[in-house]
Amino acid sequence: MLRPYLFLVRGTVLVSCLIPFGVLAFNLARSCRHLENTCRWPDLGLKFGVLLALCLPVCAVVLFLPRRLTEAIERVSQEQGKHLRSLPERWVDAAIIGSAGLSLLLELAVIRWQSTVFEVFAFYKNFGLLACFLGLGLGYALAGRAQIPLLLSLPLLAWQIILLLVSRYGPEGWNASLLQSMPVTEQLHMGLRQAHNFRHLAVLTLLGVVFVLTALALVPVGQLCGSLLDRRPKLRAYGLNLLGSLLGVGLMFGLSVLWTPPVVWFGLCFLAILAFQAFHRRLLLFGLTAGLAGLIGLAWPVTRLWEQIYSPYQLIERGPGEAGRTIRAAGHYYQHIHDFAACERDPQRQGIAAYYGFPYQVCERPDRVAVVGAGTGNDVAMAVRKGAR
Repeated sequence: MLRPYLFLVRGTVLVSCLIPFGVLAFNLARSCRHLENTCRWPDLGLKFGVLLALCLPVCAVVLFLPRRLTEAIERVSQEQGKHLRSLPERWVDAAIIGSAGLSLLLELAVIRWQSTVFEVFAFYKNFGLLACFLGLGLGYALAGRAQIPLLLSLPLLAWQIILLLVSRYGPEGWNASLLQSMPVTEQLHMGLRQAHNFRHLAVLTLLGVVFVLTALALVPVGQLCGSLLDRRPKLRAYGLNLLGSLLGVGLMFGLSVLWTPPVVWFGLCFLAILAFQAFHRRLLLFGLTAGLAGLIGLAWPVTRLWEQIYSPYQLIERGPGEAGRTIRAAGHYYQHIHDFAACERDPQRQGIAAYYGFPYQVCERPDRVAVVGAGTGNDVAMAVRKGAR
């Protein structure tokens, strides 16, 4: 199964490289319409060069995969299978628990992170869930076959991280509105546009590529766990698998309660993957390089002037806005925090202050005010300005 797996990896990575170039073409078309057919070619050339520098080496390696590299992957497959079969009996239970915990932690990390980059994944979180189920399920089903090297999960995850971040944010002046729409045209989604024509194709391509990349990254994890389960009686193996899964879910719960960012979630997952590859030094070096690339992408400040806060539930972003601050939830506009002093000085925004100050035309200086649903605090701020104690 290794060669069909590598074939799917090559095809998916090649198709994925089209996504940022599609966004670039969309930016060019918008620029030409806006500037009446006079495009800013220096800016375009810089963006095009950045994309080429990122995508061309990846495409070249994948498209012209050297025979030596394929043979090296096959040798790693054999070594991993031999290592799992020779694992001392006293470590098998711990390995089952660790691999099951890794699979659930990685699954939850992927699902939660995807929804913070593109709104479509925030609205359809089951999409990522099904991709993880498919990958892990295929891995379990292939437990008795030749091993797919676990270390292939790291470059696939790192590539997905870099691909989505570049497609969403890109170089300065980048506009990813082509991919910020919903593919289901008969429903409204809190102000997000519905995909039509080229937008529809672009969003479906994004969904398809991310689905396959996610499933392919989870296949080796599921196969690892399935191979270890085969070394124990079925009932005991199931109990150990369940225990590890609960530990993985509990770990993600704890990381969320601590308001940790994705670099921590994926960092722990990458360390666990590397721990299972400790039998080969070169593999560790390769995996460490791929893992660091993914973590650097996660830690890169892609939204300047915006503070990113990973609450226990979702991503909250706070950044500049008109006469105050703006709040975004899961990358989508949520609320404004108004500076009423600035609004009252600006003739164009005096209506905002008048809206929140309307109740105090009836009761000019209230001593006590009840606010039902305080939100970002605009009503409380106005009450204080009007003398409420």
